[in-house]
Amino acid sequence: MSLAGRLARVRHRFLGHKDIAFYRSRGMVIGEDVQLGPDNYFDPPNAGLISIGDRVVFAPRVTIIAHDASLRRRKGLTKIACVTIGDDVFVGAGVMILPGVTIGSGAIIGAGSLVVRDIPADALAIGSPARPVKDVADLEAKYDRDVQWGPRYNAETPGRVPTRDEWPAMRAEVAAAGYGWGA
Repeated sequence: MSLAGRLARVRHRFLGHKDIAFYRSRGMVIGEDVQLGPDNYFDPPNAGLISIGDRVVFAPRVTIIAHDASLRRRKGLTKIACVTIGDDVFVGAGVMILPGVTIGSGAIIGAGSLVVRDIPADALAIGSPARPVKDVADLEAKYDRDVQWGPRYNAETPGRVPTRDEWPAMRAEVAAAGYGWGA
């Protein structure tokens, strides 16, 4: 790892951010090419009960809990359960995943959802509690139809952030079309 990478890691740790190395050190199984968003929380004391597949993307403020301490004071025990997330899953911003849940490969969990039960593979699940509402293939087909409409940005330079001078025109174009597409 480069010096810049090590300094960034120290900075993130100093600010209280947890990274993949931290969670792996706690026993969590994490696949390849996993992307953590800012302010993710994956139950550090019980991280060894959490398994994450390959190419999983977590948006900001995702929480995974592998324990239920609601009756600890009354019963003296905390219930623990595994959480398993398959390959190629996208977990939207603000999602909370509770103990004992399995999310199948290829699933998409919509922002703000509360996942309390298993989600099948290739399902789009939304809500509180999260429920599958359609197959990801149906969502992809809708995107394929919609992508011909609305302005496009950064096709030649994916991930480039527009400049301050570009934002007003971009806002106006997206507002007029209802949506746009960024690369």
